[in-house]
Amino acid sequence: NNLNFHLDSYCYSTLALCNVKLIGEDASEIASGVFNLYPNPSNGEFTLQYSGTTGNVVDITIVNTMGQVVYQRKVYEFNGVMEQSFDLGSLGSGIYTLQIHNGNELNNKQFVVTH
Repeated sequence: NNLNFHLDSYCYSTLALCNVKLIGEDASEIASGVFNLYPNPSNGEFTLQYSGTTGNVVDITIVNTMGQVVYQRKVYEFNGVMEQSFDLGSLGSGIYTLQIHNGNELNNKQFVVTH
């Protein structure tokens, strides 16, 4: 198994806004994923659409700009496609990052909460 990691040019490993993708033999399976978050900005109510590799436990984490986890959920029976509504209106106004970890894949998307 010969895989390499690719970080977007503006990324450093400690920044939450980085998208990490695998490149190599298994990249065709992993790169087929869809990751949408809308509306953005929102009042804390938004929808996540995600498709990716099946057979893994999918971790969904939301962190604030300080790197503190403000929401976390595991999806144990991931069937390859997910659409989930969030109501996180209790979050303060600011910039947050939603992270999806699925097997060897890690995707991050920033969103803005305004009140």
